Amino acid sequence: MRLILCQSPCPKKLRAQADGITSVAGSETTATALSAINYYLIRTPHARKLLQDEIRSAFKSYKEIDATSTAPLKYMEAVCKEAMRMYTPLPLGLPRVVPEGGDTVDGEWLPGGVRNQSQCAVSTILTL
Repeated sequence: MRLILCQSPCPKKLRAQADGITSVAGSETTATALSAINYYLIRTPHARKLLQDEIRSAFKSYKEIDATSTAPLKYMEAVCKEAMRMYTPLPLGLPRVVPEGGDTVDGEWLPGGVRNQSQCAVSTILTL
């Protein structure tokens, strides 16, 4: 990717660059998550059948499917969360610093000031 350097602010060029970075930055994690979801569904036929049944019973046609109409599909949500837990799409964990006084993390005592990382899915998706 080529960076655009300007002598003065160039809103049009900066917006174009930001759009390019956003689409590139988000595409790999999305592709990785979708690949993991498909992989685990292929490897687990009974889970794939349950998901198919949930989707097919919720919609009469493809045109009905959108982000709002899929929100109530609990099994689909569970499938997506589990696939992302098993194969996190991000290459790094979220950095954390143990607060002063220390704390217990995953059953292990860590003194204050220690830096650690946690899997992104565990830190965000599973707590929603």
